[in-house]
Amino acid sequence: MSFDSKKLLKTLTAGRGAILAPHIEAYQSKANFPPVWNIEIQNYKLDDGHFHPSSDAFATPLQMWQARQGLAQKMPISPALRRTFDVGHMWHGYLQAMLIEMGLIAPENVERYITKEVIGNYGPAIGAGTGDLVDINVPGHGVWLFDIKTMNKTEFEAGASPYTFTKWNAQVNCYMDWFETDKARILAVCKDSPHAFREYEIKRDDNLLTEIYNRWSYTANCLAANIMPQDDYEVDPMLLNRGDSADDEIIAATSKA
Repeated sequence: MSFDSKKLLKTLTAGRGAILAPHIEAYQSKANFPPVWNIEIQNYKLDDGHFHPSSDAFATPLQMWQARQGLAQKMPISPALRRTFDVGHMWHGYLQAMLIEMGLIAPENVERYITKEVIGNYGPAIGAGTGDLVDINVPGHGVWLFDIKTMNKTEFEAGASPYTFTKWNAQVNCYMDWFETDKARILAVCKDSPHAFREYEIKRDDNLLTEIYNRWSYTANCLAANIMPQDDYEVDPMLLNRGDSADDEIIAATSKA
């Protein structure tokens, strides 16, 4: 997969190619806010048993099979990593509440859950996920799908690494297919002050979707037949690299609560 981070940063930074971030900053500059922002941070998610773009788009069939059989090793979440997750949820809720107040998106299109039957070479599989901002009407630019991502300062300033962008691309391509849109972007937020924005446009990639759906289809077939997937099933190494999230986990694991 080709990736030109310098070109992306040149054209898709707040104020230079961004389409949503300038409206957020203009709204904040006016300082005409409601009395409070009501933000919920969900501590637990129920397992629906489906395939999820946020994790399964970059997992091997064996990893997905082991997770569903209760065989995957689960690492405990440290207090520092829990705070990292909660900060991400906070930014989602904060920006979503603001965009609703701005009138750019209907409340029902925020955190919009969807299930979708996808077909691969081995038959059907059920995908499921939640769109952060579906059908957001950006003034002068039409209707878009936006996904919110928080980034540590180092990667934010350097631009999304090829590994991070590849994960974003896989995840958002699923949502583009399911919500039937060809226009999607990442709204990236720096976790550190002054919490700047960047935007990254995601292009639809049907070849990537085919690969993901075939992988899910194969895993679903193995689960139904109660057989273990091949451990040598080929997956793009770029998808398997943890990218920015790995750095967050290392930092959190080595920090003292």
